[in-house]
Order: sequence, then C-alpha cells, then structure tokens
Amino acid sequence: MYILLTLFYLTFVILLSQVLTYNVTLINVRSAFYSIFWIFFMIYVLITIFTLSKKSNLNIIGNYLEIIKYILIASLIGTFLIIVRDIVLFNELNTASYLKILFSFLIVSITISLIYFLNISFYKYRIIWIIGFIGTILISSLLVESEIFLRDLRLKSFLNFWNLIVPYKSIEQIRQFVIFEGWQGWELFLISTIHLLIYWFVLISICLYFRQFQSKWQFE
Repeated sequence: MYILLTLFYLTFVILLSQVLTYNVTLINVRSAFYSIFWIFFMIYVLITIFTLSKKSNLNIIGNYLEIIKYILIASLIGTFLIIVRDIVLFNELNTASYLKILFSFLIVSITISLIYFLNISFYKYRIIWIIGFIGTILISSLLVESEIFLRDLRLKSFLNFWNLIVPYKSIEQIRQFVIFEGWQGWELFLISTIHLLIYWFVLISICLYFRQFQSKWQFE
C-alpha cells in the first residue's frame, strides 16, 4: 500500500514539477525541476515520519528502523521515477546524477527522521521544534541565499549560531551537489554528510537521555 501511494504521489510531483518548470522557469530548467521535486519529496518524508511516529513508542529502536525502511523505499522510488522521466523526455541516462540524487535523498531524509526522537522526547514542545527544526530544513535554500545579501553582522552571527542548532548549510550543500556536473563538489558533499551524521548521533543521544526520565523504553 505504501509503495503504491508513494508511486502515485511522486509521479504526480514529477508531472507538477515538469509543468511548473517549463511554464515558470526561463533558465536552468534542470536545477529548477530538481529544486521543486526536492521540496515536495521532503514534505512527503515529513508526513510519513509523523504518521509512523503516532504508533506505540515503547519499542523506540524498532519503530525508528521501520521509519528508515520507509525512507529508503521512498528514496529508491523517487530516484527511479526521475530515471524514467529522463528516458521518456530526453532519451538519456546519467548514472552519476542518479547516484547523487539517491544519496542526497537518503542523507537528508535520515536527518529529517530525527523528528521521531524529538516527538517522543519533547512532545510538549512540538510547536517550537516543528517551527525551528522542520521550518529551517524546508527553507534552508532561502537562508543560505539570504546570507549573501545580509550586511548586518548581528544577523549573520545569528544565522551562524542557528546553523549549530540546525545544520541547514550542510543540507543545502548536499542539495546543490546534485546540480553540479559530474562529481564536482564531492569534497563538500562528504564534509556535509559527516557533519549531518555527527549531528544525527548527538541529537539522538540527547533525546534518548531525556526520554529515559519520562518513561521506560526497550529493545526488541
């Protein structure tokens, strides 16, 4: 059921992205298509995680592994549909591009999956972390672009500080890596990936530390 729903949704997103790209965008069509698809894909991942987070959270690790499984399925389906699109519309294949898309989907989706631990550990403060964490991820591109035009040092300092709370710069660097030709920018991609994995580990540790004072949790 989930696979069919994901296929239907992402197929619709590809068609919508294609229409918006060719009717609104005048330049850099490929980049615009990917940016639109990226946003809708991340929204779908968010909805999936929130839906699965409503299940009983006594078995925390088991539930989280189930979330990772669904993230992997969505990433594979999203990449597959992009491959089909390229074959149908352009009659071409770009293996490097598809690998980058798959890796970027997986890494950023795993970062987003942290909302599962935020949900079970800080449910009372969900409005704060929904706006702060999820909102920052969704507008990471705008935040990075805005820094270029900022002249106020206090605002720049605040954004640098906020990047420590939610690493939006690393998320945006991973997104941009897909747009580059070939494997250009792989060093930044690798650094950003390591940064996000460290962030993932630290935030999970903090959440589980607070969780143990609220209720018992067990492994299965």
